[in-house]
Amino acid sequence: MSGFKEFVPRGGAATFVPSSAPKLSVGAPQFTPGAPTFTPAAPEFTPRAQVAQPAPDASGGMGGVGAEAYGAYAAHQAASQAGSVKESYGAEGGEPGFAEYAPEPAAIGGLLAAYPSGHEGYGTTPAQGYEMGGYMQMHGAPAPPVPPMSAEIRTQYPFLLPHLDRTAKMQPLSATYFMGETLRTEMLARQRAVLLQPEIPGGGGVPAELDNYHSIYPLEPVPVDGSPPTPGKVFGFQSMLYKGVSDEDGLPYVLRRLDGVRVTDSKAMSRVDAWKAVVHPNVIMIKEAFSKTFSDTQKAGTVFVHDFHPLAQSLAQRHLAPRAPHATEALLWSYVIQLTSALRAIHAAGLACRVLNVTKVLITGRSRIAIGSTAVYDVLQYDETQQTAAVTAHFQQKDLHDLGILVLTLASNSKGGVYQEAIPAIMHSVSRNYSEDMFKLIRYLLSPTGPTHVKSLHDLMPMIGARFYSELGAQMAYSSVLEGEVSKELHNGRLFRLATKLEFVIDRPEQADDPRWSDTGDRFLLKLLKDYIFHQIQESGEPWLDFSHVVQSLNKLDCADSEKICLVTPDEQNIMVVSYADLHRCLHKAYTELATAQ
Repeated sequence: MSGFKEFVPRGGAATFVPSSAPKLSVGAPQFTPGAPTFTPAAPEFTPRAQVAQPAPDASGGMGGVGAEAYGAYAAHQAASQAGSVKESYGAEGGEPGFAEYAPEPAAIGGLLAAYPSGHEGYGTTPAQGYEMGGYMQMHGAPAPPVPPMSAEIRTQYPFLLPHLDRTAKMQPLSATYFMGETLRTEMLARQRAVLLQPEIPGGGGVPAELDNYHSIYPLEPVPVDGSPPTPGKVFGFQSMLYKGVSDEDGLPYVLRRLDGVRVTDSKAMSRVDAWKAVVHPNVIMIKEAFSKTFSDTQKAGTVFVHDFHPLAQSLAQRHLAPRAPHATEALLWSYVIQLTSALRAIHAAGLACRVLNVTKVLITGRSRIAIGSTAVYDVLQYDETQQTAAVTAHFQQKDLHDLGILVLTLASNSKGGVYQEAIPAIMHSVSRNYSEDMFKLIRYLLSPTGPTHVKSLHDLMPMIGARFYSELGAQMAYSSVLEGEVSKELHNGRLFRLATKLEFVIDRPEQADDPRWSDTGDRFLLKLLKDYIFHQIQESGEPWLDFSHVVQSLNKLDCADSEKICLVTPDEQNIMVVSYADLHRCLHKAYTELATAQ
């Protein structure tokens, strides 16, 4: 075999100069003359700043403070993870709720409640302050500075921080580089629900379009015989629930169509703008409302457009449907904390909820709930003479009473609802099966309001007590789990773009006869680089499948690292020592020429 010398790119073809003094870089794989294959040394990949992982304890669990936090989170969320997401539409014997959800396809049956979706109606603008920087600025603290991306950082695959690693070390090895399989499956299920479209647009009694919304898909049961769906009766009007895609932003929304009611008063429609100012994670935001004559029925109606939460369920569907799991007390306290937080934001905006019941509160994630149907009553029952502080205060007091009925319904598992005459007997059952604080909270919420007794959300805090900190800890632990999953995908998009550019340049069939593009020059080096990254084999002849080698090599290529590697020709007669910086320039030049030729 011939000797070799360092390769120095000159802007044209590769120059190979034989030499009697071979020169290898320190970190280059060893090449053995006469061997049938090119076998690299394959040391185990270890990040330069790797943090030692704690060993499992004797019980096989995770030790340390992080394990305790995660365990508390898991126990806190256990009730919401029982059972599968069923395709149901309302409590037994009750009307379907205003549920911003999509029916679960049969292929994803058995999934647990999905993680919160990307389009949640909050954190979409800096003013809303739900991203890290905005959150800190909203609370008077400066956002942490972001250090510049250096070559040292880019060449290392991001490893988990200790507090995140403790929650992920029990996962398979592939989860080190990619999102966990459970989360991935759930996110794909949500994505599938978002992309559902009717087989025949405009068929089966479903309109093809509604104003500026297309790809209309029914979110309520459609008869299997192809006949038009039977409208439900919500808010006193015949209604249907659809998913539609907006022509303005291309995002999916929920459209609640109410037949037989046409709102022409601009002041009534202005109530929608007041509700848009309520930005809270436990309140489903309304986008708009409009009235028009529908082309399929030639009747007037009104459509309310809310944010879409794929695979969400109402509280009635989750806990009051046949064979549904009963809500535990820990889960009820979680619901109470979230709902009181939502009511606090609504009342602070000078509004009243007016739709707080088990068919209108949706479970949008694991034990995460949000109030739907917002602004509907405010528009349909608008009366200018009733827009006073006294009337608003009356409805706000009714919100607290409705919250008590909701908690009592879930605590007693009353599938048919709670009637006034049955409340004393149900409260006696609650006193025997739940804590004293839960009993006091429901009794306070159901107590009558009078001139000397005005209920307040602040009065509930002594009853909630330290459970508030348990809920906060559970949510923080959950955010740490999601942060760990996101950190795995931190650089995957960048590496995908780099690998795509590499494939664009190598082995283009239309350039096979062009001597400037075929196996010569810079592109020949890139072809050898591809073999070095993806096509190496072991001494036994088996393929060497090492993700760490691929990730590390692509990272060094992307940041033009000065490290040198050995590239061997397919006939094993030549070796070229090339730096990643040289290969980076070759790839950039070849891709630029390809893009310019378009």
